[in-house]
Amino acid sequence: MLIKPTMVFLRGKRNWLRKRRGLAFAVIGSILFASSLAYVSANAASDDNQAAIASLPNTLDEQDSQHFNSTLPEYVVIQPSDEVTYSSETSASVSAISVKEGSTFVKGATLLKLDCRIQEADLKKAQAEKSVSDLGFTSAQKLRKYKAISDLEYQQAESQKSISDAEVEKLNAVVEKCTLVAPFNGSVARLMVHMFETVKPGDPLLKIVSIEDLDFVLQVPSNWLEWLHLDSIVHVQVNEINKNVEVKVVKISPEIDSVSQTVKVYAKTVTHDPALMPGMSGQATFPDKPKPKPLPPVDTKKKDKPIK
Repeated sequence: MLIKPTMVFLRGKRNWLRKRRGLAFAVIGSILFASSLAYVSANAASDDNQAAIASLPNTLDEQDSQHFNSTLPEYVVIQPSDEVTYSSETSASVSAISVKEGSTFVKGATLLKLDCRIQEADLKKAQAEKSVSDLGFTSAQKLRKYKAISDLEYQQAESQKSISDAEVEKLNAVVEKCTLVAPFNGSVARLMVHMFETVKPGDPLLKIVSIEDLDFVLQVPSNWLEWLHLDSIVHVQVNEINKNVEVKVVKISPEIDSVSQTVKVYAKTVTHDPALMPGMSGQATFPDKPKPKPLPPVDTKKKDKPIK
Protein backbone atom coordinates (compact mmCIF):
# COMPACT_ATOMS: atom_id res chain seq x y z
CA MET A 1 0.00 0.00 0.00
CA LEU A 2 1.38 3.32 -0.98
CA ILE A 3 1.59 6.20 1.60
CA LYS A 4 0.95 9.56 0.23
CA PRO A 5 3.74 12.14 0.76
CA THR A 6 1.33 14.50 2.48
CA MET A 7 0.53 11.99 5.26
CA VAL A 8 4.23 11.27 5.84
CA PHE A 9 4.92 14.94 6.22
CA LEU A 10 2.09 15.41 8.76
CA ARG A 11 3.23 12.48 10.89
CA GLY A 12 6.80 13.81 10.97
CA LYS A 13 5.62 17.23 11.98
CA ARG A 14 3.53 15.80 14.86
CA ASN A 15 6.56 13.86 16.17
CA TRP A 16 8.72 16.97 15.98
CA LEU A 17 6.13 18.98 17.95
CA ARG A 18 5.94 16.28 20.65
CA LYS A 19 9.74 16.32 21.11
CA ARG A 20 9.87 20.10 21.27
CA ARG A 21 7.01 20.20 23.81
CA GLY A 22 8.87 17.69 26.01
CA LEU A 23 12.06 19.74 25.82
CA ALA A 24 10.17 22.88 26.86
CA PHE A 25 8.65 21.09 29.87
CA ALA A 26 12.14 19.91 30.90
CA VAL A 27 13.55 23.44 30.72
CA ILE A 28 10.65 24.87 32.73
CA GLY A 29 11.06 22.13 35.35
CA SER A 30 14.78 22.92 35.70
CA ILE A 31 14.04 26.61 36.19
CA LEU A 32 11.44 25.89 38.86
CA PHE A 33 13.82 23.50 40.67
CA ALA A 34 16.63 26.10 40.66
CA SER A 35 14.26 28.76 42.00
CA SER A 36 13.27 26.45 44.85
CA LEU A 37 16.91 25.86 45.76
CA ALA A 38 17.60 29.62 45.73
CA TYR A 39 14.62 30.24 48.00
CA VAL A 40 15.75 27.59 50.49
CA SER A 41 19.34 28.90 50.42
CA ALA A 42 18.16 32.46 50.98
CA ASN A 43 16.13 31.43 54.01
CA ALA A 44 19.07 29.47 55.38
CA ALA A 45 21.42 32.41 54.83
CA SER A 46 18.93 34.71 56.51
CA ASP A 47 18.83 32.42 59.55
CA ASP A 48 22.64 32.34 59.63
CA ASN A 49 22.77 36.14 59.43
CA GLN A 50 20.33 36.46 62.31
CA ALA A 51 22.45 34.08 64.39
CA ALA A 52 25.58 36.06 63.57
CA ILE A 53 23.88 39.34 64.47
CA ALA A 54 22.66 37.86 67.72
CA SER A 55 26.25 36.99 68.63
CA LEU A 56 27.50 40.56 68.06
CA PRO A 57 28.32 42.72 71.13
CA ASN A 58 25.75 45.23 72.31
CA THR A 59 28.18 48.13 72.23
CA LEU A 60 30.81 49.32 69.83
CA ASP A 61 33.33 49.53 72.63
CA GLU A 62 32.75 45.85 73.42
CA GLN A 63 34.27 45.02 70.05
CA ASP A 64 37.55 46.33 71.42
CA SER A 65 36.91 45.42 75.04
CA GLN A 66 39.85 43.07 75.14
CA HIS A 67 42.08 46.00 74.18
CA PHE A 68 40.46 48.96 75.89
CA ASN A 69 39.29 47.32 79.10
CA SER A 70 41.05 48.83 82.11
CA THR A 71 42.20 45.42 83.31
CA LEU A 72 43.79 44.35 80.02
CA PRO A 73 47.60 44.64 80.20
CA GLU A 74 49.65 46.75 77.81
CA TYR A 75 53.21 45.69 76.94
CA VAL A 76 55.91 47.67 78.76
CA VAL A 77 59.69 47.86 78.28
CA ILE A 78 62.02 49.20 80.96
CA GLN A 79 64.74 51.46 79.59
CA PRO A 80 67.52 53.47 81.22
CA SER A 81 66.86 57.19 81.23
CA ASP A 82 70.62 57.75 80.78
CA GLU A 83 73.17 55.70 78.87
CA VAL A 84 76.63 56.52 77.55
CA THR A 85 78.94 54.71 75.13
CA TYR A 86 82.52 55.89 75.56
CA SER A 87 84.92 55.94 72.62
CA SER A 88 88.61 56.71 72.59
CA GLU A 89 89.65 60.26 71.72
CA THR A 90 93.27 59.39 71.02
CA SER A 91 95.70 56.59 70.24
CA ALA A 92 96.80 54.96 73.49
CA SER A 93 96.84 51.69 75.40
CA VAL A 94 94.48 50.69 78.21
CA SER A 95 96.33 51.12 81.50
CA ALA A 96 93.56 50.47 84.07
CA ILE A 97 90.05 48.99 84.16
CA SER A 98 88.18 49.50 87.42
CA VAL A 99 84.88 47.80 86.50
CA LYS A 100 83.50 44.62 84.94
CA GLU A 101 80.44 43.93 82.84
CA GLY A 102 77.39 44.03 85.10
CA SER A 103 79.17 45.76 87.96
CA THR A 104 77.65 48.87 89.51
CA PHE A 105 79.30 52.20 90.30
CA VAL A 106 78.51 55.58 91.79
CA LYS A 107 78.70 58.99 90.23
CA GLY A 108 82.29 60.26 90.07
CA ALA A 109 83.91 56.81 90.18
CA THR A 110 86.84 56.10 87.83
CA LEU A 111 85.83 53.49 85.25
CA LEU A 112 88.83 53.17 82.94
CA LYS A 113 92.18 54.82 82.20
CA LEU A 114 94.29 55.11 79.07
CA ASP A 115 98.07 55.49 79.06
CA CYS A 116 98.31 59.08 77.83
CA ARG A 117 101.85 59.98 78.88
CA ILE A 118 102.68 61.17 75.35
CA GLN A 119 99.59 63.37 75.26
CA GLU A 120 100.41 64.73 78.72
CA ALA A 121 103.91 65.63 77.50
CA ASP A 122 102.43 67.39 74.47
CA LEU A 123 100.15 69.30 76.81
CA LYS A 124 103.05 70.49 78.96
CA LYS A 125 104.90 71.63 75.85
CA ALA A 126 101.84 73.52 74.62
CA GLN A 127 101.41 75.15 78.03
CA ALA A 128 105.03 76.34 77.94
CA GLU A 129 104.56 77.77 74.45
CA LYS A 130 101.38 79.45 75.62
CA SER A 131 103.29 81.15 78.45
CA VAL A 132 105.74 82.57 75.93
CA SER A 133 102.99 83.75 73.60
CA ASP A 134 101.10 85.33 76.52
CA LEU A 135 104.22 87.23 77.53
CA GLY A 136 104.87 88.34 73.95
CA PHE A 137 101.29 89.60 73.58
CA THR A 138 101.46 91.50 76.86
CA SER A 139 104.67 93.21 75.68
CA ALA A 140 103.09 94.02 72.31
CA GLN A 141 100.17 95.72 74.08
CA LYS A 142 102.53 97.95 76.06
CA LEU A 143 104.63 98.85 73.02
CA ARG A 144 101.52 99.68 71.05
CA LYS A 145 100.58 102.37 73.58
CA TYR A 146 103.83 104.17 72.76
CA LYS A 147 103.52 103.39 69.06
CA ALA A 148 106.77 101.47 69.31
CA ILE A 149 105.38 98.50 67.34
CA SER A 150 103.68 98.25 63.99
CA ASP A 151 100.12 97.03 63.55
CA LEU A 152 101.40 93.94 61.74
CA GLU A 153 103.70 93.00 64.62
CA TYR A 154 100.88 93.47 67.10
CA GLN A 155 98.52 91.28 65.05
CA GLN A 156 101.17 88.57 64.81
CA ALA A 157 101.59 88.53 68.60
CA GLU A 158 97.83 88.41 69.06
CA SER A 159 97.45 85.53 66.57
CA GLN A 160 100.24 83.57 68.19
CA LYS A 161 98.51 83.87 71.55
CA SER A 162 95.21 82.62 70.07
CA ILE A 163 96.93 79.63 68.46
CA SER A 164 98.66 78.71 71.72
CA ASP A 165 95.43 79.00 73.68
CA ALA A 166 93.60 76.70 71.24
CA GLU A 167 96.36 74.08 71.30
CA VAL A 168 96.38 73.94 75.09
CA GLU A 169 92.58 73.66 75.19
CA LYS A 170 92.58 70.81 72.65
CA LEU A 171 95.30 68.78 74.37
CA ASN A 172 93.77 69.39 77.77
CA ALA A 173 90.48 67.90 76.52
CA VAL A 174 92.30 64.85 75.15
CA VAL A 175 94.14 64.24 78.42
CA GLU A 176 90.95 64.65 80.46
CA LYS A 177 89.24 61.96 78.41
CA CYS A 178 92.08 59.53 79.05
CA THR A 179 90.37 58.93 82.40
CA LEU A 180 86.70 57.93 82.20
CA VAL A 181 84.63 59.12 85.17
CA ALA A 182 81.04 58.02 85.80
CA PRO A 183 78.55 60.87 85.24
CA PHE A 184 75.77 59.11 87.21
CA ASN A 185 75.05 56.08 89.36
CA GLY A 186 74.76 53.08 87.09
CA SER A 187 75.98 49.76 85.79
CA VAL A 188 78.37 48.59 83.07
CA ALA A 189 76.33 47.21 80.18
CA ARG A 190 79.30 46.32 77.94
CA LEU A 191 83.06 46.35 78.34
CA MET A 192 84.66 46.35 74.90
CA VAL A 193 88.42 46.48 75.65
CA HIS A 194 91.03 44.56 77.65
CA MET A 195 94.01 45.58 79.71
CA PHE A 196 97.02 46.83 77.68
CA GLU A 197 94.98 46.80 74.48
CA THR A 198 95.91 49.61 72.09
CA VAL A 199 93.03 51.71 70.85
CA LYS A 200 92.75 54.46 68.26
CA PRO A 201 90.39 57.43 67.96
CA GLY A 202 86.80 56.28 67.56
CA ASP A 203 87.26 52.78 69.02
CA PRO A 204 84.47 51.94 71.52
CA LEU A 205 85.59 51.36 75.11
CA LEU A 206 82.55 50.64 77.27
CA LYS A 207 78.83 51.33 77.62
CA ILE A 208 77.17 52.33 80.88
CA VAL A 209 73.49 52.71 81.80
CA SER A 210 71.60 54.29 84.64
CA ILE A 211 70.05 51.79 87.05
CA GLU A 212 68.25 54.16 89.41
CA ASP A 213 66.39 56.46 87.05
CA LEU A 214 64.51 53.98 84.84
CA ASP A 215 61.82 54.70 82.25
CA PHE A 216 58.79 52.45 81.77
CA VAL A 217 57.93 52.90 78.09
CA LEU A 218 54.70 51.77 76.43
CA GLN A 219 52.49 52.53 73.42
CA VAL A 220 48.81 53.22 74.07
CA PRO A 221 45.89 54.11 71.74
CA SER A 222 45.82 57.82 70.99
CA ASN A 223 42.17 58.12 72.08
CA TRP A 224 43.34 57.34 75.61
CA LEU A 225 44.57 60.93 75.77
CA GLU A 226 40.99 61.83 76.71
CA TRP A 227 41.64 60.50 80.21
CA LEU A 228 45.37 59.63 80.41
CA HIS A 229 47.48 62.49 81.80
CA LEU A 230 50.65 63.25 83.73
CA ASP A 231 50.74 61.66 87.19
CA SER A 232 48.31 58.90 86.15
CA ILE A 233 49.02 55.73 88.11
CA VAL A 234 49.97 52.57 86.22
CA HIS A 235 50.44 49.06 87.60
CA VAL A 236 53.18 47.03 85.92
CA GLN A 237 53.64 43.29 86.38
CA VAL A 238 57.36 42.79 85.67
CA ASN A 239 57.93 39.40 84.03
CA GLU A 240 61.55 38.77 85.02
CA ILE A 241 61.03 39.20 88.76
CA ASN A 242 57.30 38.34 88.87
CA LYS A 243 56.57 41.49 90.79
CA ASN A 244 53.90 44.19 90.56
CA VAL A 245 55.33 47.72 90.54
CA GLU A 246 53.44 50.99 90.77
CA VAL A 247 54.64 53.70 88.41
CA LYS A 248 53.50 57.21 87.57
CA VAL A 249 53.23 58.82 84.11
CA VAL A 250 55.90 61.53 83.80
CA LYS A 251 55.90 62.22 80.05
CA ILE A 252 53.57 61.76 77.08
CA SER A 253 55.02 62.03 73.60
CA PRO A 254 53.77 65.11 71.71
CA GLU A 255 53.56 63.07 68.50
CA ILE A 256 51.01 60.41 67.53
CA ASP A 257 51.98 57.56 65.20
CA SER A 258 49.84 58.16 62.09
CA VAL A 259 49.89 54.48 61.10
CA SER A 260 49.08 52.74 64.38
CA GLN A 261 47.27 55.72 65.96
CA THR A 262 49.22 55.20 69.18
CA VAL A 263 51.23 57.49 71.42
CA LYS A 264 54.33 56.73 73.49
CA VAL A 265 54.06 57.12 77.26
CA TYR A 266 56.86 57.26 79.82
CA ALA A 267 56.44 56.42 83.49
CA LYS A 268 58.74 56.15 86.52
CA THR A 269 58.59 54.23 89.76
CA VAL A 270 57.09 55.96 92.77
CA THR A 271 59.81 54.41 94.98
CA HIS A 272 63.12 53.01 93.73
CA ASP A 273 63.33 49.22 93.49
CA PRO A 274 66.90 47.84 93.21
CA ALA A 275 65.57 44.63 91.63
CA LEU A 276 64.56 46.49 88.46
CA MET A 277 66.99 46.49 85.55
CA PRO A 278 67.06 48.00 82.04
CA GLY A 279 65.75 45.59 79.42
CA MET A 280 63.10 44.02 81.64
CA SER A 281 59.54 43.92 80.34
CA GLY A 282 56.03 43.44 81.64
CA GLN A 283 52.35 44.20 81.33
CA ALA A 284 50.70 47.41 82.47
CA THR A 285 47.13 48.01 83.63
CA PHE A 286 45.42 51.35 84.18
CA PRO A 287 43.14 51.34 87.22
CA ASP A 288 41.76 54.80 86.41
CA LYS A 289 40.66 54.00 82.86
CA PRO A 290 36.92 54.75 82.44
CA LYS A 291 34.59 51.97 81.35
CA PRO A 292 33.11 52.13 77.82
CA LYS A 293 29.67 53.68 77.44
CA PRO A 294 26.99 51.22 76.22
CA LEU A 295 25.10 51.80 72.98
CA PRO A 296 21.53 50.69 72.11
CA PRO A 297 21.32 46.91 71.57
CA VAL A 298 21.16 45.50 68.06
CA ASP A 299 17.67 44.36 66.94
CA THR A 300 18.07 40.64 66.23
CA LYS A 301 14.35 39.98 65.50
CA LYS A 302 14.28 41.69 62.15
CA LYS A 303 14.18 39.10 59.35
CA ASP A 304 15.87 39.48 56.01
CA LYS A 305 13.53 39.27 53.02
CA PRO A 306 14.07 36.12 50.94
CA ILE A 307 15.58 36.52 47.51
CA LYS A 308 12.93 36.30 44.77
